[in-house]
Amino acid sequence: MTPSGSDDLGRLNAAARTFTTDPSRYLAEAMQCLRRQADPVAALELLVRLWGPPHAKSTPQKHALNDAGDWLEKRLQDPTVDADRLLRELGWLRRMVTINSPGPGRSDGKHRDRGEDRAPAPDRSFGKHLDDLRKKRASVPRPKTPPIDEATRRRERVEFLLRDLKPENASTRFPELFADQDPVERQALAERCVAALQRKRVRDAQKAEKQWVRPLTEILGKLG
Repeated sequence: MTPSGSDDLGRLNAAARTFTTDPSRYLAEAMQCLRRQADPVAALELLVRLWGPPHAKSTPQKHALNDAGDWLEKRLQDPTVDADRLLRELGWLRRMVTINSPGPGRSDGKHRDRGEDRAPAPDRSFGKHLDDLRKKRASVPRPKTPPIDEATRRRERVEFLLRDLKPENASTRFPELFADQDPVERQALAERCVAALQRKRVRDAQKAEKQWVRPLTEILGKLG
């Protein structure tokens, strides 16, 4: 699954090229949070909590976390970006980082030399205005899923009950299937049940006077 167009891929590739580190580890953490909570700001909050030991202890790790957090925070300035789109973009951004690595001076925060460790550790550069981000995103109207009417809900339930219908569960499914149906609908539904169960099996059960088949017999009579 790709972003909406070549412009988006170009933007993500350009962003990946600006990183002085490999922030893939932290981008992956943000993706996991999005999958669990579907909340873009919560993903940024998670990166804030990762600052410091044990997740971002060294100077290179902090630079990598800043790269990830800065990109995410900047992206969330667009309040229309939803969790699904952001998840796709993070996935492609990680791919772009991999394509552009390793680069001169780029570190993943794990493989580093002593010079990097001796460099001054950066301050956290993102996540200082989380409440403002939430308010900004909350002010944008989002399309609501229309409520499912009762008839649609009933049709979906019927299809669910017909799925994998078998003699072992028929006696528990038939009462709900045939409830509140007019005679014509009940007969049509009984025919679908016969098809789902296989006609020969139903006919044999009628001959053996099996209890589970009685509702079909009452509606359709004995099958020829």
